Amino acid sequence: PLIFIRMAIGVRSDTDRKRVVLTQADISNGEISVAGTGVVDYSGEPRLQLGFAGTPMSASALKRVWPILIVPELREWVIERIDKGQLQRIDVAVNSPVRNLSRKGPPIPDDGLSVNIVASGVTVRPVDQMPPVRDADLKAKVSGRTALVTISQGAADTPSGRKLAFSDFSFEVPDMAPKPSPAKVRFRVDGSVPAAAEILSSDRLSDLSGTLVDPNSSKGNFSAVITMGLPVKNALTKSDTTYTAVADLSGFSADKLVMNQKLEANALKVIANNAGYQVRGDVRINGQQALLEYRKPADGDADVKLAATLDDASRARLGIDLGPAITGQLPIKLVGKVGEHDSRLGIEADLTALKLDNILPGWVKTSGKAGKATFNVVQKPQSIRFEDIVVEGGGVSIKGSLEVDQNGDLISANFPVYSPTDGDRTTLRAERNTDGVVKVTMRGDVFDGRGFLKSAVSGREAETKSKSKAIDFDVDLKLGAVQGFNGEAVRSIDCKFSRRGGTIRSFSLSGKLGRDTPVTADLRGRAQGREVIYLETSDAGAFFRFTDTYSKMVGGQL
Repeated sequence: PLIFIRMAIGVRSDTDRKRVVLTQADISNGEISVAGTGVVDYSGEPRLQLGFAGTPMSASALKRVWPILIVPELREWVIERIDKGQLQRIDVAVNSPVRNLSRKGPPIPDDGLSVNIVASGVTVRPVDQMPPVRDADLKAKVSGRTALVTISQGAADTPSGRKLAFSDFSFEVPDMAPKPSPAKVRFRVDGSVPAAAEILSSDRLSDLSGTLVDPNSSKGNFSAVITMGLPVKNALTKSDTTYTAVADLSGFSADKLVMNQKLEANALKVIANNAGYQVRGDVRINGQQALLEYRKPADGDADVKLAATLDDASRARLGIDLGPAITGQLPIKLVGKVGEHDSRLGIEADLTALKLDNILPGWVKTSGKAGKATFNVVQKPQSIRFEDIVVEGGGVSIKGSLEVDQNGDLISANFPVYSPTDGDRTTLRAERNTDGVVKVTMRGDVFDGRGFLKSAVSGREAETKSKSKAIDFDVDLKLGAVQGFNGEAVRSIDCKFSRRGGTIRSFSLSGKLGRDTPVTADLRGRAQGREVIYLETSDAGAFFRFTDTYSKMVGGQL
């Protein structure tokens, strides 16, 4: 309780003019002192005219001395929000009908009340679920209809001890007549990105905290301006509050933020409100430059747009290293939705600058030859599906889908249209069995095998540059005709082979070459214990022309 040890009060009654005059009111307890004068005029509608001022006092003393009838809304805000501080000055002036002073009465005229407060060293909780601001300089100005509380600057600590700097804080009630009265809060906050990640996890701003930034794996600094709208009442809910936040991030980095990769940005802008938030800027994803635009509604999946150009080194950093099978610049555009449990991304890639060497069987492309690929990426909890794959350009037509697991290993692939060169009419399927062996099946009428033959004969698969994982597989090919070099083709081809641990374990081939001359091949052992492929045909000249080994031979036993 607040105990006063000295009270000097003088009251004079003027019955002729129907007035009660407070000629003197001086109260003190040695620590604080309040002095004032006033008049109650009851000649008509009762009216109170009152003015008083207080000496410097603590915030605790202010809460206890504040009359309940004088701006009850602001009084409640001070009692609930201000924990400690030192009051430098307070003065109050009232000139209003008595019935207007009641909370249930008519609004006080704007010129019927004036309250001015100046305080320092204040600890205040401006917004629920956010850390209190300490060492603040506070000013409050109240009229009959309005209230404004400002803080020039202050500091705050997150629960884990990270520092935040608050400035330009204002709490404004533009009209105290409506009940509950609408209020506006605006402040600027500066600090580190980890501190922001902590502060934005509050319930009041939890929509913005869905950015999944981990305070313990992020770096950088931020400066944000936050504006909020909320009613002046005791129990606030999230639906009562509206907010807008505009933040500028500098030197930002966060691990596993985009496609499980590290995201970095010299400058990044974040705009958020109750409807959601958006992030836009030039970023580096695991070191790769990209333009990112990310929009997340409060309810529903996020929309993401990304544009980048991937070179050989960039693809390797992102875990897409296919060695010599793909070299050159690859511009991509990514548009899609990212959900909490799954995502769907549409990707368009310009293949023009790429050089491809049997990234899929028989698909060979030189740099500068036009080409485009589009597909959708569907993220599942245990796998990634590449759906609606369409590759076109320069006679190529490949359509289908494939699925890989979390390690990037193939689960299945299905290409009902597989034409890596103009005129091909084939299908390609692949599926990984429970033992990890991938079964590949290829069927079709016509297939241009020149690109595959050229790479196979050159021995490029043995290049140490390739870092592709050795996959165990079983291959089953049945094709009407495989086109080779110099106008030759192998018809009615039936080929089966298996690889385990990087070594061919079985191989068989049969077909017709030249003028229906049989050609066969199989895997046989040698005395030294090393297995080799034996190929036999009665038209060696046709075989050498088919493989582009030698074109001037006719016939012969091979």
